[in-house]
Amino acid sequence: MANSYNSIYLNNLSAFCARLSCGSLIELCKAVALGQVLNGVAIIRPPGHHAEPDEAGGFCLYNNVAIAARYLQKAHGLQKIFILDWDVHHGNGTQTAFYDDPNVVYCSIHRFDHGAFYPGDPVAAAHTAIGEGAGRGRTINIPWNSSGMGDSEYIYAFDKVIMPILYEFAPDFVLVSAGFDAAKGDHIGQMLVTPAAYGHMTHMLKSLAGGKIILALEGGYNLDSIAVSGLACAKALLNDPIEPLGSIVPNALCVQTIHEVIEVQSRYWKSLPQVYTDPIEEPVVGRHVVGMNKMMEAYRKSYLKERYDMIPMAKLESETGPAFLDNVHCT
Repeated sequence: MANSYNSIYLNNLSAFCARLSCGSLIELCKAVALGQVLNGVAIIRPPGHHAEPDEAGGFCLYNNVAIAARYLQKAHGLQKIFILDWDVHHGNGTQTAFYDDPNVVYCSIHRFDHGAFYPGDPVAAAHTAIGEGAGRGRTINIPWNSSGMGDSEYIYAFDKVIMPILYEFAPDFVLVSAGFDAAKGDHIGQMLVTPAAYGHMTHMLKSLAGGKIILALEGGYNLDSIAVSGLACAKALLNDPIEPLGSIVPNALCVQTIHEVIEVQSRYWKSLPQVYTDPIEEPVVGRHVVGMNKMMEAYRKSYLKERYDMIPMAKLESETGPAFLDNVHCT
């Protein structure tokens, strides 16, 4: 049976362990929702974010975080849920579960490698996957096309995309699919995120939703990296001091990726720089889009007038048309 799925391993206790893992997260969510504890970390396995609504996959039998989000909505009336997935792999199952849901924002920051990195979907894991129907803009993918991304790149993504959207969305609850396979030392993820960065990311997240935040363990293949990274997150939740970070200087590939994400997502989030410039596909009412050619035309006109006292040539009937004549200036 296991061989019929994608990367699934089973024994006679797998079903029980999967229910125990998912149930433990639900119990922790219940405690936080009722105010019995402020926040928490669910140290659970098997993980969940690769499990589709109707199929297991990627070591995941039940999608723990997705089920917990639905539980919080139905049992406690906490409608607006923000799910951040910082596991190095894209959480395809969680994205599928909420792809058309306007009340759940799913944000994944993952290694992509142009679709070659597991789960290997060049469409669903790309930055252009934004949700559908009422859920458009509620799926946010930040896909790295290279290994070696570290503290600067992850903190830059937080500053430029994740935190602005979080403050605008103002969730009732924050769930983190906290895989630690992007941690420094993990041989599968091959990323360089330090425990200090995980601590700072957790600290930023807990400023939302009145501090109601839960981290649920997902992937990770180096036990030492998982231990020290998870400890840093727990310290941040307990308001213990966090190790300082070095200077934040993201690499060029990171900056390019973040710019591409903002280009797509700025259409749906006012907190992002408004750089969406596709006036053809479903134009946004009330937003005036100006083409770069028009901007350059206005600049040239102003510059030539001030510097050389030149003005545009009077329009004439011509086969070349006005597009050419509008760029002819004379004294």
